[in-house]
Amino acid sequence: MLDKIYVLILSASFLASVYNWRHINIAEKVIACLLFFSLANELLCRYLLYRNLPLGVAHNVFSVFEILLTTAFFLLVVNYRNVLFKTIGITIVWLIIIILNSIFYNPFNYLNINVLVLESVYFIGLSLYVLYNVLLDDNVEDLFRNSLFSLVCLQLILWGGSFMFWSLGIYLINNNINATAVNNYHIILNILVYFGFFIVYTLFGKLKLT
Repeated sequence: MLDKIYVLILSASFLASVYNWRHINIAEKVIACLLFFSLANELLCRYLLYRNLPLGVAHNVFSVFEILLTTAFFLLVVNYRNVLFKTIGITIVWLIIIILNSIFYNPFNYLNINVLVLESVYFIGLSLYVLYNVLLDDNVEDLFRNSLFSLVCLQLILWGGSFMFWSLGIYLINNNINATAVNNYHIILNILVYFGFFIVYTLFGKLKLT
């Protein structure tokens, strides 16, 4: 039940971003693209589960797009120069990390847990750094009516929950401890976060029309 609600909310947030596409800035469009890939990955994983096929390759390929788009979003928020060049460079570094981890630790067709934990730490750090820069920006008058500030906060919550899930949840599983509750809490957190994305793209989309 929670999985279905999660996919429904994720779909709604993506559709809201598409509906207001003409009225959102480039950073918000990057998150909209990320929502598309997230939805596509969720649907693909459900199909693979239905066919009893491994999910590792789908998750690993999605991680590359996730790193690319999320890094671009954060760099755009802080108005860095040469965003495309820096984003590609950072993504290449992460791709090397994924490949090395697949060679020495987790095969590419298995879930790359080490990279998922590192990825969470990386994006938590980026979120905090970007929030710090946003708070120092004198041009931002009302943080709670600023869509980019809201999106960065949602990213921080999302990756904080991801770190807790992949570190604590996997520890419980490896020690034969029932991790159902942790998994359910993680799904609920994702539902709330993506509902937040939906609110941002509907509410702020309307605000920008006035």
